[in-house]
Amino acid sequence: MYVLNVYIVQTAADKIADALLTSGSIPGNDIQTVQLHINQPPAHDQKYCPISQIFPTFATGLIGMEKQKIKDVFTEGAITPDFITRAIAAHQVKTHIGAHDIFLGQVRADTIEEKVVSGIDYTAYREMANLKFSEIREATIEKYGLSCLHIHHSLGIVKTGEICLFVFASAVHRKEVFEGMHYVVERLKKEVPVFGKELFEDDSYQWKQNR
Repeated sequence: MYVLNVYIVQTAADKIADALLTSGSIPGNDIQTVQLHINQPPAHDQKYCPISQIFPTFATGLIGMEKQKIKDVFTEGAITPDFITRAIAAHQVKTHIGAHDIFLGQVRADTIEEKVVSGIDYTAYREMANLKFSEIREATIEKYGLSCLHIHHSLGIVKTGEICLFVFASAVHRKEVFEGMHYVVERLKKEVPVFGKELFEDDSYQWKQNR
């Protein structure tokens, strides 16, 4: 997947946004994200062409594509306390940050029709799920002005009492991390194609319904 970077002046921003949404002439079929850079200089390490080569009515501007870096958020098995501790410690050098918020999703020993859950076996369409995780992460950072946002999710079997989801948000102030955390966790639960098979102590199972 690729990011399409467009560098333009403020006066052309609305028109080029409409053109990007409606045009069928954008090169390539693997564009995942379009980023408009208004009144900003282009990065030195990227190749560009004049925007007029793609949109002839625009005389000024540059356009270029770069490979999008999609992080693999998945961990095989449970997310360990040691992993969480090391993630927190790594942020001590980021001294501009004033607030952190952490969400830990833990597997519950629910009783369903007199059967007790012993664990959950998580599966996912990995590439599709990672793209969705990335989309939600970027949207949350932008919406709430977060300094950083890290998401980790288990694959495979996670026993009751163990951690299956670790979300770590940071910002300059606490208001942003509290609101951003609620937003991102709700979207993850509703939108990401990760599936949980609840395993019972009698070796039967059922597919979990997210709430």
